[in-house]
Amino acid sequence: MFLVLPDYNSTAAGVPCPTPAMYGSAPPLYCPTSVGATGWGTDGTFLFAPNSQSAQFYRNFLEGMTCQTSWCWGQVDGSAVSTTTLLSNLPTIGSLDFTTQPLQILLGSTDYAAAQSLTGWNYGPKWGGFTAISRTTWSKYDSPATLKSGGLLMAQFRSYAGDYDCNMFGHVSFYQVGDLLGSDIGNPNNCGFGDNSDYTVMGDELQFGGSRSNVFNRPPGPGTTIPPATSLMAITAWSSANHGPWPSAYGDQNSQYMRVCADESGGYNQSIVSLNYDLHCVDDLKGTGGDHFIVDARFVSTKTAQQIATHIHYPQNGQTAWAGQVPYAEGHTTCPGSHGCTGLDSDRWIQELESGTSDGYPVDPIPNFGLISKFLSPSNIFVTWDCPLGLECTPSSTYGGGAGDSDRVGICAGSGSCSSSANLFESFVIHKVAGSLTDTTLTATPINTVDGKWFGAQVTGSLSCAVVLEARGGVSHATMSTFTPASTSGLCANNVQYLFGGLTPGFYSVTVGGNAVGSPFTVWEGDNSIEFTSVGGEVQLTFLPPSVVQRPATH
Repeated sequence: MFLVLPDYNSTAAGVPCPTPAMYGSAPPLYCPTSVGATGWGTDGTFLFAPNSQSAQFYRNFLEGMTCQTSWCWGQVDGSAVSTTTLLSNLPTIGSLDFTTQPLQILLGSTDYAAAQSLTGWNYGPKWGGFTAISRTTWSKYDSPATLKSGGLLMAQFRSYAGDYDCNMFGHVSFYQVGDLLGSDIGNPNNCGFGDNSDYTVMGDELQFGGSRSNVFNRPPGPGTTIPPATSLMAITAWSSANHGPWPSAYGDQNSQYMRVCADESGGYNQSIVSLNYDLHCVDDLKGTGGDHFIVDARFVSTKTAQQIATHIHYPQNGQTAWAGQVPYAEGHTTCPGSHGCTGLDSDRWIQELESGTSDGYPVDPIPNFGLISKFLSPSNIFVTWDCPLGLECTPSSTYGGGAGDSDRVGICAGSGSCSSSANLFESFVIHKVAGSLTDTTLTATPINTVDGKWFGAQVTGSLSCAVVLEARGGVSHATMSTFTPASTSGLCANNVQYLFGGLTPGFYSVTVGGNAVGSPFTVWEGDNSIEFTSVGGEVQLTFLPPSVVQRPATH
């Protein structure tokens, strides 16, 4: 339900089709009537938990698909898969409107011992498919086109499991009537096979020492010397304090924001990389009636100086979209600053806009969206346009090891070039989703607190203002220096969305412009954040010790 793209865009046959976002490198299965698509109806919830709410949501979701069989089970062709599906999908399973669910979810629950006892398979942490998904809308087959143009953000913290897969240590992708963040392998977010799946080059996985030789659990191939790891990604924070009556995996019950953080250090051979910490946080601010902001923050420290880099891939590079899933022609990615793409480090400003060209099917939305990106850091980074000559990448003109299916921006530790060595890498990338091809307004003013424990920005678009801070140093903090954002007028005078991530569990009082907000705020272990909407003004945050407010024993 959460993986399906918000727009049921039409296939070559002109039939609107629910299409799943790419997850690993499995070939995409389009409409449930296509060959092999019986998998749509074989979800384990029907077999193991037929009376659950999830089963009822999923039945309702399948009922609304565009297919020719009851519940969209896929073609009943007499195969063992079809027979098994029909036997497990009991007619007594109820149907609940799946669009009543909140719009984000963390796929992060594990029980390795139970899985092994039930199946006999030796599961372990390296098999964890940890993924956070944040949507801006649900859609159904019968929805008007105007309701089918929402966004889908995915943050994946997964290792290589084998076969149709690759390492995705902190891969961030975003789709809105076209891919706006992805990878550089054919269809954006398709991680390829074998040695083609080097996400330190063709994705946004952190690269240490200029190569992937230190990455655990990568696919087999020439030069493979690193054994599989026993433990890899670990979700360290998921904002769920306001989950309400829903399970905490749903996050904010009002679907105003998402925040997820992961410790990615387990993905690398420590005898080579020698990490102190490697924290990656993704924030999605999608307040009703405001701009849509995405923050991608990395805080990394190593014991020895070395090259540290990540890369962001913008799929809109003027190509004809690959056949099958997205029939739209792509738009373009540019560097609007005065120094152009060859001087990107001076301006640190990227503008990616879709084509605005219809795919020829009246029921499909027009690709009229984009991303505006700004690159900040409390320390030294170097930002570079990696396509040759400052132009857009193509299959015949691209960076080393690239496929030419995306425009790549490199973010490197140190200053002056990406060949620099450093012990500290702090990257704070802000994306604004452009609601139209002319909606390109974005300012991002850094906020570096006096105590040096926090970094963030005041972010202003065309509709709203937000203030986002994340903790530095790879640990949580209970104190924050008082600060005042650069602007407290215009859009930043009222209805400012605040998000502070990386707080030590406990109780906090917060005042903005001298007025108290919260009553007080409770920060839970595993959440570690505060989110609220208030006026603009001086921000003061104070930790309240247990002697002031009694802390509940459990959450």
